[in-house]
Amino acid sequence: DNYTLMQERIQKGYVQLSKETGGYPIAPVGMVWQEVRKKYPDINLYAPDRAHPSPFGSFTAACTFYSAIYKESPFGGLPPKKVDTLSAQKIEKTAFDIVSKNFTKYHLDTLQIPKSETEPKLDFAMQEKWLSVSITNRTIGGAEYFWDFGDGMSSTQRSPKHYYKKSGKYTVTLYVKSNCNWYKLKKTIRVSDKVKEANSPMVPPSKPKTKPKKV
Repeated sequence: DNYTLMQERIQKGYVQLSKETGGYPIAPVGMVWQEVRKKYPDINLYAPDRAHPSPFGSFTAACTFYSAIYKESPFGGLPPKKVDTLSAQKIEKTAFDIVSKNFTKYHLDTLQIPKSETEPKLDFAMQEKWLSVSITNRTIGGAEYFWDFGDGMSSTQRSPKHYYKKSGKYTVTLYVKSNCNWYKLKKTIRVSDKVKEANSPMVPPSKPKTKPKKV
């Protein structure tokens, strides 16, 4: 009935299970949690029920997994809104310190991150009519999409339509997520409430080949 002894017993249990099942990697969340409690008692890792994690506790677990998987410090990331910057920095440093000093012990040296063999091919076409724009997404290999229309509005549809409130030239940016990475492609478009199809080339009317006959 002691937190420290309980945590030591849990750690031994996980290490033993890993050993018996072929050396599976372990994310030492409990050990990082224990170190944060010890070094920074002012950081409350528990929810009011004392059985579930607070936002600080969840952030501690996330930083531990990040350090374990990517073998690099999570320092410098954007913490959740409920986690202040100073506490986040303390948690980030503690997580990487514990993980980096125990790569072998927790079999993290055997963990390999699969790399994507191919990147998505980004492409899209835009067709405007007055202030309305229809977008055809021609991207190959995307999993998620995010559009920034350049006027403060956005969309997560694959091929969205958008209406601009006023004439002008805008930069449309497509963000594509694939294999945990984000890629982007920018294109510009001009819309007008006075000229139909403002992006289409202006073709002058053709002249008649023969003069009209006088009547």
